[in-house]
Amino acid sequence: EGSSVELKAKYDPSAQFKSFNWKSNSGNAGQGEVINPSISKADTFYLVAKNAICTAEYSIPIGIYPTPVLSFTGNDVVCQDTAHASLQLIAQGASTYEWITEANDTIRSPFFTAVPKEPTTMYLSLHGMANGCDAQITVPVIVNPSPSIVTKIVGGEGTDATNGYVCVGSDYEVVASGADTYVWTRGNGIDTVSYTSAITGENMTTPLTFQVIGSNAMGCTSVKSVNIPLQRLPRLSIETSRKSVCPEQGDSIEFTVSGAKTYDWSSYPAVSDIDNEPNRANFKAQIYDETMVYVSGKDEFGCISHDSVKITNYVLDSIKYVINPTLIDEKYRKVSFSGRVPNSEIYDVDWTWEISDGGVEKGKSATHTFQVLEDSFLVTVKAVDWNGCKYEDQTH
Repeated sequence: EGSSVELKAKYDPSAQFKSFNWKSNSGNAGQGEVINPSISKADTFYLVAKNAICTAEYSIPIGIYPTPVLSFTGNDVVCQDTAHASLQLIAQGASTYEWITEANDTIRSPFFTAVPKEPTTMYLSLHGMANGCDAQITVPVIVNPSPSIVTKIVGGEGTDATNGYVCVGSDYEVVASGADTYVWTRGNGIDTVSYTSAITGENMTTPLTFQVIGSNAMGCTSVKSVNIPLQRLPRLSIETSRKSVCPEQGDSIEFTVSGAKTYDWSSYPAVSDIDNEPNRANFKAQIYDETMVYVSGKDEFGCISHDSVKITNYVLDSIKYVINPTLIDEKYRKVSFSGRVPNSEIYDVDWTWEISDGGVEKGKSATHTFQVLEDSFLVTVKAVDWNGCKYEDQTH
């Protein structure tokens, strides 16, 4: 339709036709053996050929094929870079088709599929042909932006919060941004856990995976998988030079901790040597009574672990000893001393016997001879056991 057609007279050369006149029902006319009229609708052409003697007539009906009316099905408003082929168009109205992109790529098929990577308006040229007739239309496609989802992982809270991972046992929060609405699911993409921009949890002990689907006002969605890494806690190890002290006598204990980067010590009841300088890995403290000593250690990832040690009191029995005799005279001036408690079959005990006449005797068993007689003598008994605990008593 609307195309030109070649009409050519064919005849026996012996007829020696000299003139050819063409006419049609629609008013087309022409002369000559060949004419090329433009045909817009069905028509009949009549040819009159003449020679010197005769006239010949012939009629030619001309049929019309309609020009294809091209169209397409599919959505010409799509979202950018979705997981599947977001642009899917199907041409119709002709027999064969060509899609031509702005980059001059040609797809010879009624089907056009693509995953547009950037938001834009793209123009496709669709060509179609049927019965030798062709047509062309321009198809504008609007590509709307899909949301670009950004997530932030926070473990713990306050000054001890971590970014990008969570320490074992800490609470967690994952915040999404970049979209207007959100749907959070478990890693399987089935169990919905939240419809807000953030999800939270407590006491995380195993790695977790979530999926967040974000949508914008244009109806475009994006999906992001979020893995929450789990960072193990530092393993603290406390060593002490001793675990017990003598009640009310006190002792210097050396504390050493390892396994982390920085430390914070505390004690209960409070010990000034510990609480006044709490950030050392090694120090000495004077402990006078039963005490709980606590330490927290933070590693290079900001994960914090805790440990403690209890400093106990040695259990001390009352000092016991024997002095014999307890009475002296001119004939019996010699006295024997014998320590009974503290006592050990393995460890030595230091015994000291201080007499008010100025004499000092040492040993678990000792004797003393009085040179001068008085009404009474004061004996101070002292003992130091294998733990360094001191005992003392006085008698006359």
